[in-house]
Amino acid sequence: MGDVTGKGPGAAAITSLARYTMRTVAQYEDDPTAMVQRLNATLGADSDRRQICTAVVIGVDPVREDGRVGIDIVCAGHPPPLLVGADGRVRGVGTPGTLLGAFPDGRWTTSGLSLGPGDNLVLYTDGVTDTRGPDGRFGAERLEAVLRELGPADADRIAQGIDDALLDFGEQRDDVALLVLGVSTGSEASVSGWMPS
Repeated sequence: MGDVTGKGPGAAAITSLARYTMRTVAQYEDDPTAMVQRLNATLGADSDRRQICTAVVIGVDPVREDGRVGIDIVCAGHPPPLLVGADGRVRGVGTPGTLLGAFPDGRWTTSGLSLGPGDNLVLYTDGVTDTRGPDGRFGAERLEAVLRELGPADADRIAQGIDDALLDFGEQRDDVALLVLGVSTGSEASVSGWMPS
């Protein structure tokens, strides 16, 4: 999950560069921190142009016999994912890291997490929290409140619930992207994603 600065052709070019760099790097690296380091080097290679973006890189391990799934998270200037536990509790996960393309060297940390049946990991762009309404920005606190209200649910229901809350709240001025990664109670990993059309 990522987001670039700016709009129009310049932003599209950075998005394309980041997307294809990550696809290529993923063929040779399986460490999310190493992937982010390579993306940062690629974005910073042209010193005449500032190519800046944020990203959260997630590594997903196979489902274990106990039905849990290991997740590795690296945040690079991006809002940290939110974990919606099977018990309904909501908390941020991941360690904040350096914005990509801003500096030759950055600091990124891989955080490990184990998702069990009924747990969901919510990744989103700042377009979600920056949605404007009569009460100002939607914000992180309102997003967490929506997730607590939805409680433990499947990934599709959580994605739809956030979408509905944003549409009810106000006007989306920035690009909005949302991905919910969940582990179903049948010990099968399921992924639900949503992006506005």
